[in-house]
Amino acid sequence: MSMLAIKKAVPNPSNRILATMTPIKKIPLRLTLEELFFGTLKKMSFTTDDGLQKVIDVKVPCGIPAGFEIVKYDEQRNLRIFITEDLPHKTYVRDGMNLISTFDISMQDMLCGAEFTIKTLDHKRLHIKITQPITPTYVKTIHGQGMPGYGDKKTSKRGDIVLKFRAQMPPYMPIEELNELEWPKQH
Repeated sequence: MSMLAIKKAVPNPSNRILATMTPIKKIPLRLTLEELFFGTLKKMSFTTDDGLQKVIDVKVPCGIPAGFEIVKYDEQRNLRIFITEDLPHKTYVRDGMNLISTFDISMQDMLCGAEFTIKTLDHKRLHIKITQPITPTYVKTIHGQGMPGYGDKKTSKRGDIVLKFRAQMPPYMPIEELNELEWPKQH
């Protein structure tokens, strides 16, 4: 935690501004993608200058970006700045409002296409069907299923889910195995 001093504007009853010096404490606020997706109320504990353990409620709105600063005052009017950080997720990495996931696929899937189901952060199950060969640069985008936009309550705009693929290439594949691949049916 760093200690800095800033000027704080405090309105008084006659609407004049009173400048005082207040120490600032910056505290990391580590959040799961689910907490960021839905928004949450976090109880954050900290130690005061006199050694007491205190708890402060920090409201985290949905879609808030990484590195965002949430400003709160504690009981002694000390400024606490909570800086949001994304915790690692088992499936997704956040890139702004987009969620990126990389799948390992077999040689068969790479050549013939693939079918699978993914689970979104809001617990939907999406059936994905790719009927073309999957190249190393192929990307499948599922529009409107990523993170919600921060502060965008009117349109409820959401980012995308971006699927990337990493092929598991065998060092050798006999011609017999290539002939046994199930190629997609042409319509």
